[in-house]
Amino acid sequence: MDINRRQDLPRLFALNGAVYFSNCIDILESKRFINSDTIGYEMGEKNSIDIDNKLDFFICEQIFLGNIV
Repeated sequence: MDINRRQDLPRLFALNGAVYFSNCIDILESKRFINSDTIGYEMGEKNSIDIDNKLDFFICEQIFLGNIV
């Protein structure tokens, strides 16, 4: 299958680090945080902004103030 554009790729989800819930016993037994029983929660792009520095924070702030769409 030839895919030339990102828009034509299958839909993909990625961990954003926003929220994790788990059972301590499951983690201790499996020695993993994510396993075959893990389910995802789809978050919108606006709720998944990654803030790593002051510029990221400023951009996020402007979005939530309505200055950037």
